[in-house]
Amino acid sequence: MMKLVKSTEVSSVCDKFIKGKITQLPFKQSFKAADHLLENIHLNLRGPFQTPSIDGAKYFLIIVDQMSGFITTRFLKNKSNCFNHFHNFKLSAENTLAKKLKNIFTDGGGEFINKSFQNHCAESGINHTISPPYTPQHNPFSERGNCSVLEKERCILLHSKLPMSHWEEAVSMTTFLCNLVPKHEDQKTP
Repeated sequence: MMKLVKSTEVSSVCDKFIKGKITQLPFKQSFKAADHLLENIHLNLRGPFQTPSIDGAKYFLIIVDQMSGFITTRFLKNKSNCFNHFHNFKLSAENTLAKKLKNIFTDGGGEFINKSFQNHCAESGINHTISPPYTPQHNPFSERGNCSVLEKERCILLHSKLPMSHWEEAVSMTTFLCNLVPKHEDQKTP
């Protein structure tokens, strides 16, 4: 049996390691469960990517339906196109599902708090909740979607040995695959 030696000397490496491992305590989940599709939609914009995609995209918008966990991605050349992509998603989803979008949750990025975005939400009766700065914990659904999509996207590109300019195709494939995986206790895909 090994014996532990008592030591009063603390290494500075240990201090740095400990400080480096410090994380915030988990945030209390503040979202009421969504009962219907399009009741709660979470949005986040990723980018700019260092390498533009083959089609010239530098960003992607991730849209997550809270109830189903269904992920939608839209690719943008400029941040200024974010509202148009959101608006097209909204029209398509509302027409397909015959339901109205009720609540959206975003971070405080300029693409979500500009006048056209705010006016559209007000005119459409959409409640827009903006999370405080530097707290991705307040928008966990889109942040978790980002992590799922980006981790798999990197694996696809590394495994396939494709150039980074194929990131858009990898994100599209990853989004498709994420939507095939059951997300709830009922084991149904979104």
